[in-house]
Amino acid sequence: MPILTDNTNEIPIIKIQGELDIKTALSFKTEIINLILEGKFEIKSDLSELDHIDSAGIGVFLSTTLSLNKLGGSFTIINPQMHIKDLLDSTQVIKILNVEEV
Repeated sequence: MPILTDNTNEIPIIKIQGELDIKTALSFKTEIINLILEGKFEIKSDLSELDHIDSAGIGVFLSTTLSLNKLGGSFTIINPQMHIKDLLDSTQVIKILNVEEV
């Protein structure tokens, strides 16, 4: 799972490609932690090229959302593919996450 972070704008965007699962979730979480340590409390993640997510990946989304909310920031996922959005909807996680189509 390549993780590409565009940190050139005020709000960094992390693009995830391939899979976000138990094998790759730690890399994504580490990237989030590094951004928070840099003082970035508004973070977006582009899911347009995410093909698969499991409970570990969803868990990172939820913990990131809660952590950033406590810091007065926010975590937003953008451009999820339809099957990813359907999964988040069927698990009702979508009610907690900020989701944008851009």
